[in-house]
Amino acid sequence: MTMNRIGSVLSMVLLIVTGQQAVFAQKTASYRWEISAGGNTLQSSEVSSTGWLIRQQVTYFPLKHIGISAGAGWGKMENLTPLTTITDQKELLKLFYRQYNTTELNAVWAPIRGRRHTLRLTAGLAMWRLRAMNVDSVISSSPRWQQAEIVPDFVDSRRLIPQIGLGYQVNITPRWLLGVDARAYRVGARKTATTLGLTAAYRFHLNADSLGLTKLNWQDLKIGVRLGATYSAGNGQSNYGSYRARMIAGLWAELPISLTWSARGEISYAQRGYRIREYKRGNMRLLPAVSSQSFLDWTILFSHEIAYRWRLLMGPQLAIFLNGREELDGKPAPVRPRHFSGVVFGTSVQLSDRLQIDGRYQRDILSFSTNQGGGLHGFQLGMSYSLNY
Repeated sequence: MTMNRIGSVLSMVLLIVTGQQAVFAQKTASYRWEISAGGNTLQSSEVSSTGWLIRQQVTYFPLKHIGISAGAGWGKMENLTPLTTITDQKELLKLFYRQYNTTELNAVWAPIRGRRHTLRLTAGLAMWRLRAMNVDSVISSSPRWQQAEIVPDFVDSRRLIPQIGLGYQVNITPRWLLGVDARAYRVGARKTATTLGLTAAYRFHLNADSLGLTKLNWQDLKIGVRLGATYSAGNGQSNYGSYRARMIAGLWAELPISLTWSARGEISYAQRGYRIREYKRGNMRLLPAVSSQSFLDWTILFSHEIAYRWRLLMGPQLAIFLNGREELDGKPAPVRPRHFSGVVFGTSVQLSDRLQIDGRYQRDILSFSTNQGGGLHGFQLGMSYSLNY
């Protein structure tokens, strides 16, 4: 009798453990949506230097092993060493600066997509944009190259190119994954670019239950004002650029969407700009520049409470150019209006029921204007006050 009872108990325990493992595996494989971000090294067959590229993407799996992904990336590659170590003409000709932007659409095949490991192959197209400055020639008035002038060659190109990728991830939890990702791009005839880096991903269901959403109660809607300071600079600025302190002010409305998540919309008048210091070496001179620009920022932020009154926040932003002024070498210069989409992320602390302080990082990613380039990035320190608590 005793042995029968022990056998029954062991059978029950084994059934529970086996059932839990099956549920865990089924739950892991049943997540259809995935968002990921990663940092990569960037190499090109055209130059010997190594740069970097940051990529973000979202993936949807209509089938367990078949999916589709869309993403965007931005990166930089440069060699500015010749500016400080000029020895001969060959060194000056190696000077270059490159900025990359890519928008990608891929088909995904994941032959292994289980509860512990994920292996995926990707293939698709990328809109590859390159903005570069190379040295076309060097003019010297001294046989010892103590005084020289460079003739720059500027490139701004867009190409629709093929790409392939291979990724491996380890499931840290049923939702979180960490791994490595490698991509190869065919950027031209016998020209390639490759990336290799680390990636982090989060799996989820796109429904109210999986996201922990509750029925919206519009009586919990809060509205208020936000004032702050911004410290901004140009994207991809050289070592001679510096941040400018400006101001930001706006209105916001926030609505809780679960016990720990909230959605917040903001409309702000934001001032941003940059400053470039003068640099001289021989006959080469980097002209000083000052830029002040005003934008109407439309921002949507999703915040998650990770501790009592402490939140992490992130969301997209659309910046509409309003006006601005620029100076080049102390003289007025024409201002090229540009509109941008970008991203904002940061953290906030609730000091009281009405008062909140926050720190944020903002970066322009894509330009929606015919005048390309000129994106800005910067830090914000703000204070929000609720009007209807």
